[in-house]
Amino acid sequence: MPRFFAVLCVLFLSVVVSACGKCNKCEAPTSPKGPVELITLLNATPAEVCAGGNIQIVWAASQAKTAVFSDIGSVATSGNRLVQLGQVGEYKYVLTAYNNNGESHQKEVKATAKACSQPPVVPAVVCRVDNGGSNSTVYVGTYARLSASGGTGQYDWYASGGSPPIGTGSTFETKYSQVGVRTVTVNSGGQSATCNVHFVEQVVTPTPTPVNCVVSDWGPWSAWSPVNSTTEQRSRTRSVVTPASNGGQSCPALTETETRTITPPVVCQIAVEPSATLDHPAGSGAVSVTTSPANGCSWTATGDTSWLSIGTTAGNGSDQLSFSVSANSGTQRQSVISVRLTSTGQVVTSVVTQKSPPAPTCQVAVQQSVTTDATNGGGSVSVTVSGSGCSWTATSETSWVTLRAGSSPGPALASVSGTVSGSIYFATGNNGTGAQRTGTIRVVTTTGTFNVTITQRQ
Repeated sequence: MPRFFAVLCVLFLSVVVSACGKCNKCEAPTSPKGPVELITLLNATPAEVCAGGNIQIVWAASQAKTAVFSDIGSVATSGNRLVQLGQVGEYKYVLTAYNNNGESHQKEVKATAKACSQPPVVPAVVCRVDNGGSNSTVYVGTYARLSASGGTGQYDWYASGGSPPIGTGSTFETKYSQVGVRTVTVNSGGQSATCNVHFVEQVVTPTPTPVNCVVSDWGPWSAWSPVNSTTEQRSRTRSVVTPASNGGQSCPALTETETRTITPPVVCQIAVEPSATLDHPAGSGAVSVTTSPANGCSWTATGDTSWLSIGTTAGNGSDQLSFSVSANSGTQRQSVISVRLTSTGQVVTSVVTQKSPPAPTCQVAVQQSVTTDATNGGGSVSVTVSGSGCSWTATSETSWVTLRAGSSPGPALASVSGTVSGSIYFATGNNGTGAQRTGTIRVVTTTGTFNVTITQRQ
């Protein structure tokens, strides 16, 4: 109850402050009108639970402007909440609703937490068919093997028409002489579970006649192809006319290969100038590619970045590999040119480095404080930028300070940004607190962060 009266006192003071507006002296508000039926629903379910249990409180006051619970304060005018009753005893929850005319309506709901003893929890009985696969299928005349778990650990089995029809223990076997789905029941501690077993006839499949594999004649020989520097080979194939089945003779080899020795070819070697460096503007350059022997060794070149283009993408011996780069506006960057020797697949690389542009010079100055009137307050904060590479972004850190698009005022903005000198316009509305107040606009710049103090007179 003391908490309930404290909430009512806070609400009363809020009404007084709201009624005062910009006056320096206020009179006490008149008593609220009423009674009115603003609260159309207030229930607690269940009304009685064991200590530590939960209740659900549901309320509706759709015609009200505000609603307040005695234990948690302001809430939506309609909703529900889950409340835990921790200790044994009676609990009371009071809801007060207010409309735009100053009228109020109050209702209360009660719930009781009692001491309860918890009975032991017995797990549910589970029946399983341990043979028969995923479909629990067993041949007629063979035993279905079943097992049970859960319950009290003592089990009684019932298989109507089965052999045997009853049994005890955690496992049980029974069989049936006719096709059909049979239900077996297991009981334990007042609980039961069932297993459905599908009994089917066993179908005997006759042994099929073996079929031997039959293949076609050999096809033509392929062209000779190198295996290594001293050997090359060719091959021919045949196809399966009739595949082996039912345990018949398997197919012979379908590919035949011949090998011969060849004179080793000349082995090419390649090297490339390991690196090159260019300034940040767009430009071009070249690196030297050297082969041994100097002629007859073909190669290709590729780059790994979009800002570097290869001019000489292929060659057939020693040569200059030309390339070009686009302008670099960021940090120093590198691209790798890969040169691949065609005959051996050997790859050599050259690293091209492009320098970054000179670091920008930037200076930003921000006005440190602004004072505005109590009524329809507002103003602007000046930002002065010099040098290059500058940027700034302003955000309001105070709820009653709103950034605007201009001094007109323009529409409200979440943030204001710029890269040159400018003004940050803001509005403060009316100061109804009865005292001078201060807020903050934060300006994050390239060179640092500034906190601008906004003071609104009373």
